[in-house]
Amino acid sequence: MFLSCFISTGTVTDTNLQTRLSSYSFASTSIRIYSRNIKKIPPFAFHEFTAVTFLDLHSNPLSSNLYCNSFANVSTLGTLYMYSCQLIVFPDVSKLKHLTHLNLDKNMISYIPRPQSHVANFSSSVTLKLNSNPLVCIDGAVFSKAPNINLLDLQNSKARMTLFPACSENSNSNLQTLQFSGSNVFSSPQCLIFVHF
Repeated sequence: MFLSCFISTGTVTDTNLQTRLSSYSFASTSIRIYSRNIKKIPPFAFHEFTAVTFLDLHSNPLSSNLYCNSFANVSTLGTLYMYSCQLIVFPDVSKLKHLTHLNLDKNMISYIPRPQSHVANFSSSVTLKLNSNPLVCIDGAVFSKAPNINLLDLQNSKARMTLFPACSENSNSNLQTLQFSGSNVFSSPQCLIFVHF
């Protein structure tokens, strides 16, 4: 059964987000709260939505107001949209083990953190979109321990990018598609199936 929570009317503030969410069925599999001017996601905001697989928060001015436990107990989440949220820090999605699609396009993220805390725990094949972020440099080690990223979109990242994940025969990387048109790229992996310049 598909149940959806779509907050499209009324005022949603940082303080009443929990109240607004509680008026929907906790069995919802889809939550859409985009373009609602939410400035922060409180800790455990979605913890009662144990069946949610799709969460769309795009176009909210979140900046850096995410907590490490903002997505606690939503282990079933497969798709997370947080594009155009003015994020300056890569969000902690380490608890989202079943994530298959993470869209962080059009934010202000300048670096991707080391894999120990953020991207290493994906158990599914993941599409990671970071299109139009001011990435400064991408360290290949970020992905060496995150073998389940299969598509990495770095298009229109105007900053210098030099290091990409190694995907040699000895590597555990599943990266198949790297998109970086409109970016300043100085090297790229040799073993990708699709490379889009």
